[in-house]
Amino acid sequence: MNTTSPESIDNYTSLWQDNIPHIAWGSVLLFIGYILGYGLIITLTTQGILPYPIASFFCIYLAYVGFTIVHDAGHGSIIEEGSLLKPIESIMGWISAVPLLLLPYSMFKHIHNRHHAYTNDPERDPDHFSFGKKWYQVALNCLFIPLKYHIMAHTTLRHDPCIRRTHLTSLLYFLVIGFSITILMTSGFAKDVIYLLLIPNVFAVFILALLFDYLPHHPHKSLARYHNSRVYPSKWLNFLLLGQNYHLIHHMYPKVPWYLYRNVYLQTLPDLIKRNAPIEDIGKGPRAGFLRSPHVKSLQPDGAAINRLLAVDKVEQLTDESISVKFKLPNNQPLKFSAGQYLTISKCFDGKQVTRCYSICSSPKENDLTIAVKAISGGLMSNFLNNKLSPQQELIVKGPYGSFIYPPAHEKRTELLTLIAVGSGITPILSILKTSLFTEENTRIKLIYADENKSSLMFYHQLEQLKEQFSQRFQIHYVLKDNRELVHAMQGRINKSALKVLLADLTTGRKNDILAHTDFYFCGATELKRDLLSIFDGKINDTRVHTEQFTQSLASPRGRLHKIDIKIANEQSHTISVASNQTLLEVALANDINLPHGCSSGHCGSCICKVEQGKANNICDDVAGLSRAEKAAGYVLSCQCKPLEDMKVFINL
Repeated sequence: MNTTSPESIDNYTSLWQDNIPHIAWGSVLLFIGYILGYGLIITLTTQGILPYPIASFFCIYLAYVGFTIVHDAGHGSIIEEGSLLKPIESIMGWISAVPLLLLPYSMFKHIHNRHHAYTNDPERDPDHFSFGKKWYQVALNCLFIPLKYHIMAHTTLRHDPCIRRTHLTSLLYFLVIGFSITILMTSGFAKDVIYLLLIPNVFAVFILALLFDYLPHHPHKSLARYHNSRVYPSKWLNFLLLGQNYHLIHHMYPKVPWYLYRNVYLQTLPDLIKRNAPIEDIGKGPRAGFLRSPHVKSLQPDGAAINRLLAVDKVEQLTDESISVKFKLPNNQPLKFSAGQYLTISKCFDGKQVTRCYSICSSPKENDLTIAVKAISGGLMSNFLNNKLSPQQELIVKGPYGSFIYPPAHEKRTELLTLIAVGSGITPILSILKTSLFTEENTRIKLIYADENKSSLMFYHQLEQLKEQFSQRFQIHYVLKDNRELVHAMQGRINKSALKVLLADLTTGRKNDILAHTDFYFCGATELKRDLLSIFDGKINDTRVHTEQFTQSLASPRGRLHKIDIKIANEQSHTISVASNQTLLEVALANDINLPHGCSSGHCGSCICKVEQGKANNICDDVAGLSRAEKAAGYVLSCQCKPLEDMKVFINL
């Protein structure tokens, strides 16, 4: 299943590459100022020149400054990958993390990368606010975030190889910090520790969580790259907040250092405006006010796509084993889709995200968004939706996808629309049926619907109502294995013999000429197409036969398989075979090799690895997780890496 919706590439998407310095001297100078600042505050305070409350206030801001250094070091944006000076970046990160107490640098680095990979995903984003909407709930969540990181590191993320490797360094960090604080407290410096470290830590953590996590991402619904955060353009805020008022820029291009966010914003502003990115003015200005951008709460672009959390509006039982789910659309803005297309629904089960495709059963003309789900034996998602879903719950919804669409792409008139559905295959067929009935007055429709028995027929009553309403144009033929409850239905299975009987009016006599203007849509077993074509013995154009198929997530290999040796630091080595049309990451995951990864789309950079031997495809400059300097040094992203020959790669956790 390929659910990636490629974004158009224009002249703006690679400009960020020009803002990646070999050494981010602005960050280096900030670190020096940070060290000198603490030295000055401690000296003035211990000499009795600066009152402790005022010193505590300054230390709050210094802790914020330190976080900026920790943050950029974690993204590798201070010193370029491959440089001999790279270890200095980590040293800067560890030192700057000390005033934050509960945030060991290494653990934070990997936890924060998850935030970038899964921004606003309520189950996988460690910074997602889940405590409610009241101000005191938000405040508690801001204070709780460091503890939340540690809980995640030892529960849901305990099997993550990157997180697992940080446990020892975190333990050593806490031993050193704890021992140092104890020595200082017992040596007469208790007041200094409380005012210069502990109190500033509490306020700094709260402010950082508020400014980095809550406000930029509020209301935490959109997962789309241009809309999962926002921008507050301001020179003064840029100076005061060290660039975090351009938080969307940071999320889009995490390799850019903090002091160049504004540069990238100004360079890419036409692109941001074109894509309806949320840009808000603090105070008076030509744009939407603070937290008021309509684009944060809308479908983008202009209702043509969805990639966000949607609340469930209504759950209706269709049969004992199936339901329909109607979603609440933000601002009642309709989603633009074609009849026959599908959405993907994602949810985590036991720490692993499961994504499934469900066809839209509503018509684009109905201005609502409804899917239908039939429970499958052992199906995690289908059984959850059927048994535990209720109104007001939220699900991650993406789409629309698929080329099984009506009206057909060939743009020739359709006089007879023949629809064939087996079981839950009625879902996209229903959308096509209603669309044709509502919009094509001159098109006659025949529906063949096969299932076990009458009780298992999804949408039976709705179909009967449509048949009565459009009796001159629409007829239904049911094929049931057990027709005792519906005696006029054909008994048996839908197969070549049944199709011959049900389509006899098209295969014989003078009506045969209507085939030139007949479209066939079917959703069911793949052999139905073969049976259909054989019945008409080449008399129908293949472009008139439309089938629904969900492709496998792992692309079938084409051409030569390349041997890829994967060496993971201090871990077991692996060897896999990857074709040039497959990515290293997707094949590794299919072979149960848990490589570091996040977004799987090249934006977060979590899956960076070094090519030690061999060649791979060239990764475009618009892929935000990899800089030109990193590419030149031989680094790739495993989620984008497609080998051109045998390779050896190294992954440093």
